[in-house]
Amino acid sequence: MAIDIADDYFHKRPDHPYWNESGWFSFMKPERDLSGWIYFYHRPHVGYTVGGICAWDNTGSENYDCLCYDWGEPYPMKPETNMFDFEIDNGLKVSIVEPLKSYKFDYRGANAYTAGGCELDLTFTAPILPHDAGMPGGLDEWGKGH
Repeated sequence: MAIDIADDYFHKRPDHPYWNESGWFSFMKPERDLSGWIYFYHRPHVGYTVGGICAWDNTGSENYDCLCYDWGEPYPMKPETNMFDFEIDNGLKVSIVEPLKSYKFDYRGANAYTAGGCELDLTFTAPILPHDAGMPGGLDEWGKGH
């Protein structure tokens, strides 16, 4: 399957109400012993986006004791939302810098699992263009569309 710029935007939607499109990015800062991820998915048929971040260091490893955990709440999907171009009410903003290669993530939020709030200003730049890695035998249906 060829990957092109159209894949950075919503694909044709089947009728299933729980159909979604998702993105996941990890990050780390080894000298700080810091790791984390940004994960989101959109469900346009039901009108919401779930998205947020998690960050941890050697002081905690669960969502209740890590540095920041703000993920899992559904937020209303704004009409202008697209796959990698959206903002949700918990403070996460995602935008395309360069299609298929670079994405910008901003987060300004505070929640019950984050003492004092959390801010993130991160740009992900891929070292190579994306490619179809295929699916292992027998898993084609599971990975359909990935």
